[in-house]
Amino acid sequence: MSDSEVIILGESEGKASLCGWVIPDWKDQEWDDEKPEAYAGIFHFRFWRFGEWVDVVIDDRLPTANGELVYCHSNDKNEFWSALVEKAYAKMCGCYEALDGGNTADALVDFTGGVSEPMDLMENGVKNDEEKRNELFERVLKVHDRGGLISCSIRATSAAELEAKLACGLVKGHAYAVTDVRRVRLGHGLLAYFRSDKLTMIRMRNPWGEREWNGAWSDSSEEWKKVSKSERERIGVTVQDDGEFW
Repeated sequence: MSDSEVIILGESEGKASLCGWVIPDWKDQEWDDEKPEAYAGIFHFRFWRFGEWVDVVIDDRLPTANGELVYCHSNDKNEFWSALVEKAYAKMCGCYEALDGGNTADALVDFTGGVSEPMDLMENGVKNDEEKRNELFERVLKVHDRGGLISCSIRATSAAELEAKLACGLVKGHAYAVTDVRRVRLGHGLLAYFRSDKLTMIRMRNPWGEREWNGAWSDSSEEWKKVSKSERERIGVTVQDDGEFW
């Protein structure tokens, strides 16, 4: 990873409960085949803004080009909640253009009402200090286990570097979500259970749903041979270009 890698921690009260705050009464807003007459084409969302939850109501008209959604979308053609949340957030911020770039910490606060903690790995000397790296992992693990939201990025030092694709497969200035934090057991068979060798690993996801890290411990790298099949299955290692990688 780059020298200017940044980790951002967002404390929350649990991901499930947060969805209920941002998308209130979500079951009542779902399409119901048995009650199509109940559909009114409007949706209700809430965001944390300047110390209070703000209600935002939108219609179901979404920006498209050639029959495809232009911005945020799901792989499932019948799923629109992410595009609708994005439209509501754009309405609150003024327009879609206002969502271009921005600060991940600010977005985490808007969606959680929590407190964000940015951490610069260069300023804190984490890159070259093993003890500090271990301390960082313990903090990230604790936040993850408590249901916190975590993202990370490689800082772009200029507009030209923003979204620049690096040889390692990562993208500068791009916000990656942290989806899992684990100690992975090395070795095979019963011997693995008695060995103390464990690797501290973090799983990240590219919101594009593609383009992954291609270095050590990438999906199909040789390093995974050090881990038993059962351990790989336990942590959910998959070999596909889905944007998620360890």
